[in-house]
Amino acid sequence: MLLFIIGCSTDTEESEKNPTQYTLTVSAAEGGSVSALSNGEGVPSGTYNKGSEITIIASASEGYEFVRWEGSVNNFVFKQNTPELSIKINSDINLNAIFFKSLITSAKQIDFDYQLAYCLDGKISSTVWLGNKLGIVIEGETPSDRDPKIMNQIIIALERIIDQFYSITQIGQLNMLSSYENKMVIEVVNDNCGAGGLAHHEVLGISIGASFLNEVYNSFLSGNREIHQIFYYEINRNFWKRKWIKKFDWAMDRGDWDWGHWTTGFNVAQAIIMPKQLNTGFIYFGMSIDQFRSKMIKNLEIYMDNEEYDFYNGWMQNRMPWDRGNSVNDLMTGLIIYSYENFGGDNWLKNFYKYIDSDLVPDRENIYSYQQCRDNIYKIWSLSAEKDLISFFTNDLKWIISDDAISFISNFNLD
Repeated sequence: MLLFIIGCSTDTEESEKNPTQYTLTVSAAEGGSVSALSNGEGVPSGTYNKGSEITIIASASEGYEFVRWEGSVNNFVFKQNTPELSIKINSDINLNAIFFKSLITSAKQIDFDYQLAYCLDGKISSTVWLGNKLGIVIEGETPSDRDPKIMNQIIIALERIIDQFYSITQIGQLNMLSSYENKMVIEVVNDNCGAGGLAHHEVLGISIGASFLNEVYNSFLSGNREIHQIFYYEINRNFWKRKWIKKFDWAMDRGDWDWGHWTTGFNVAQAIIMPKQLNTGFIYFGMSIDQFRSKMIKNLEIYMDNEEYDFYNGWMQNRMPWDRGNSVNDLMTGLIIYSYENFGGDNWLKNFYKYIDSDLVPDRENIYSYQQCRDNIYKIWSLSAEKDLISFFTNDLKWIISDDAISFISNFNLD
């Protein structure tokens, strides 16, 4: 049993007649319930006197197992992985018990023909770990090399990511490029053909280097249960249609081959947005998700805060004028994150996929149609936000938007 004392106390003692009280809110995610240990029944949420002590316990339903407690107290976020938790109440407390489905993963030795890791020829001895919807195929391993319980938890977490992509993008069922027993496969190889990750558009299946899975495996083994950024990044490729770049992707300063950066911008943005949507941990070369987010947002802030930067001096360069170490991808990611956080969250994002996929906003003529690209972004962003964002685009982004585009949006009578 873990005694966890949380909250802040003061030197002033409240009188017994009017004790200070705080609210305890306890909930359970799918797969279990919570109760007070004293009576073994009922949810122990309620109002308690300051200094009260209560022991709560999380109980898994059949087919599930307890994973951890998550909660927050005065903006302090904590995670504990013991089902029985004793609390001394000195502030308002929110706790949620998290459960995973019990072991569903099977593992077996197979000879696998890798589809994404193109540098591997023929069938390679591998281990496949199969869940309900996807499998992880690991080059050169045997089933005894990893803990089945940990692999089960990783696969469940990855299946939640796939489900979330389907929910947000509303893209419809995708075909599979890499599969086993009719389930999408994540290929894990020792040398991923010199790349961190590999994936194709509009088909399921990704390939990653073994070191990235090892980081995730060790994180789950330690109880942190963090997913590496590369999984979100590459899976987003699967859920990004090729035709979408024709809406507003343009050529940069290095020539007519230097385009496609908005795809990368969304790959990175989803690696920031989705972990927060799913409340999952995040790994990226020692950076927290908030640090990674701030790095992207900082580029947008520098651009907006300096008059010397505009569309032609900021959005047309492959490398940022203020920092050659950052690419235009980072600036685009910053705009996407800013838009998600300020223009409607999940509703804005779902609408974005709706409008970028529709014919309501026509494709730009070519990669040099810069005015058309700006106009289309303004149109799609405004429709997605369900309000006219002309002030943001002209004043904050310092983009020139055509009268025709402004008139187009005015026809929708947005706020």
